[in-house]
Amino acid sequence: MKPKKVITSHIHSRITLLAAEAIKQGLVVQCDRTNQNTYLIRKPNESVATEFTPISAGTFLLTLLGKIE
Repeated sequence: MKPKKVITSHIHSRITLLAAEAIKQGLVVQCDRTNQNTYLIRKPNESVATEFTPISAGTFLLTLLGKIE
């Protein structure tokens, strides 16, 4: 089994790529990683970002991009 740090690093790098794609498509205007390893994601026309855990951020971005239903 892989160490937790390796898996966590992979998840964060994957979210970074998904966030960049969502921002490029105009689906998201902000996706920032916090010190608590959560993500603040803000969609266009929203004044406040929503906080997501890494797994929920990945799921949200994949759904937003139409990669999963």
